[in-house]
Amino acid sequence: MVKIFKCALLVFLMTLLFCDLNAQNSISQLPWKSVAKNAFWKGIDCILKTQIIVKGRPTVWCAQHDENTFLPAKTRSYELPSFSGGESAGILNLLMEIPNPSPAIIKSVQGGVEWLKI
Repeated sequence: MVKIFKCALLVFLMTLLFCDLNAQNSISQLPWKSVAKNAFWKGIDCILKTQIIVKGRPTVWCAQHDENTFLPAKTRSYELPSFSGGESAGILNLLMEIPNPSPAIIKSVQGGVEWLKI
């Protein structure tokens, strides 16, 4: 199985969940709020684990990643793993919305932005 950022669906759903968790009138009912919050942070953890590291520095993301190794992966024979600016921009936007980000999130964003500048 491959984790997919392609088509920005995962990032869209994570953003929707993030917005709901931080809204005054949340659609998440109180009993489910902790479950939703836990799911969101598990998603962030997955995002951080799948960031491509080059020479010890975080860069951007691939459209698909292996679910066990978190390394870039292909899903079809003609879609080779690659650095993806499109998916990465959405991921970086999501990460930059997080208030009081952890050092890992800050490092991830800085690395992604630096790579996109190249």
